[in-house]
Amino acid sequence: MKSIDKRPLVLGEEHPALRGLDLRKILLGTVPACAALKYNVGDVLIVSDLLCNKVKDSLEIKRWILESGEGDNIGYHEWIGMSKLVSDPAVKLKSPSTAKLFLGKGKVIAPEGYIQGTRLTQETLRVVIRNKDLQFLQGIFSENT
Repeated sequence: MKSIDKRPLVLGEEHPALRGLDLRKILLGTVPACAALKYNVGDVLIVSDLLCNKVKDSLEIKRWILESGEGDNIGYHEWIGMSKLVSDPAVKLKSPSTAKLFLGKGKVIAPEGYIQGTRLTQETLRVVIRNKDLQFLQGIFSENT
C-alpha cells in the first residue's frame, strides 16, 4: 500500500476530526482496524470499544450514539461498530457521513457529529497512533471530544 501513496494511513472508524487532513483514509470500521492492529498495519487506527476492547496505549475519545426519527431502523453494515445497536436494519449504512441522507426516512442511528438526535448510548473510540510524526493528532482529537 505504501508504494503507490506515501501519505500516512488511517484505518478504522470515521470521525469528524479527520476531515480536511491530507492522510490516506480507509474508514471501513472497527473490525478491519482491529485486524490491522494484530498484523501491525497502518499509521493510525481508530476502533470502537463496542467491537474491539483489547487495545492498549491509546487515546480514548468518548462519543454519543444518537437516534433521530421514527420507523424502520437505519443503521450500519454488520461489520461496523454500531451494528450491535441496530439489529436487522432496513437500510445498512456504510459510513456515518451517509446518515444525514436518511433523516426523515426512518429511525437513523449514528454518532454525534453526523446527525442530531436523542442520546442512545456512548461508545469509546480508541485511537492508536503508531507513526510518531502524527502525534499532533492527539490535539485534534482532544479538541473534538
